[in-house]
This record gives sequence, structure tokens and C-alpha cells, in this order.
Amino acid sequence: MGAVRRKSAAEVARNMSAIRSTGNLAERALCRRLHALGFRFRKHSRTLEGRPDIVFGTERIAVFVDGDYWHARLLREQGPVALRRYFADAPRRDYWIGKFERRVVRDITVGERLAGNGWMVLRLWESGIRRDLSGAASRVIAAVSARRGELGCLAAQDEEYETPELCDSPEVPAGDDDCTLVGAA
Repeated sequence: MGAVRRKSAAEVARNMSAIRSTGNLAERALCRRLHALGFRFRKHSRTLEGRPDIVFGTERIAVFVDGDYWHARLLREQGPVALRRYFADAPRRDYWIGKFERRVVRDITVGERLAGNGWMVLRLWESGIRRDLSGAASRVIAAVSARRGELGCLAAQDEEYETPELCDSPEVPAGDDDCTLVGAA
């Protein structure tokens, strides 16, 4: 991720006032791309824990678009020492470190609970979507296609007709630093 530059109080205030909890640029771009490719989904489902940004209900796929700062990418990738170093001079340092640590634990817990209930959870980093929108969309499409293949395989067994191409259970592309997959099985 590279060196992180501390921002002035004015920069932080300006950034904080512009941050939205839903509908950020990366999320909107991903939704537009998926919609343009013919995929239909729900956004910000209140019925699912964690309120996923994109939900494919039939396929039971929940997609979260996590902001690098608010979902503590620095902590996840470089550990608590890097986070402490980042907040070394910050007022209320312990408060912010605790807040980010709790958020990481909450994100993991939400993903595990959804996966335990049969949901596939994709967590995409906002910067990864901005850097490679097509790659992020491809990961979501592969997950949806894999789940649709599993559903088609079940339907083929129930209705006694053969659809071998659906029963191959295509794999979701291997994860990278910009995507976390939970509950793929």
C-alpha cells in the first residue's frame, strides 16, 4: 500500500464532510457496470446483517464495497503496528485505534454469520474498484455465475433433464488484495 501521508485538520474535516455511508463513487460505478451487463440486484438490504451494498438474493450473494480508510485496510494488511504508527500524533489516538479494530472484527463477524447462513460474501476495496472496475465486476459476475450454476445443477436434478454445463460448478477467480471471498462453498 505504500507510505501513508498524514493529513492536516482542514483536509480531514473537508474529507469527512464529503464521505457518504452509501453510494460512493466506486460503489455507483460497480453498480452501473453490473446493471449495464444485465445483472439485477438489490442495494443496501436492511434485511441482511451488515446491510450489504449489493445483494443478489436468489443466488445468496452479498457484496460489500469497503472504503480503505473506514474499514481499516492499513490494519488488515500491515497490522496493528502500522495503524498505531499512522495515528501516532492523533488526538484521541486510543479511541480511533479501538474504533478501527472493532470495525474490522465486526466486518469479519458479519461475513462469517452470512456465510454460516448460506450466503457468499464478497468484500471489495474501494481503491481496487477504482483501479480496476472491470476486474471487480468480473469477480462479482463469476460469483453470481457460479451460484447460478449450482442452482441450475439442483434444478437439473429436480426436473430430470441434463444440463452438464451448469453442473461443473465454476470457480470464482482466486482472491487478491482487493477482494475477499467468504463462504464460497
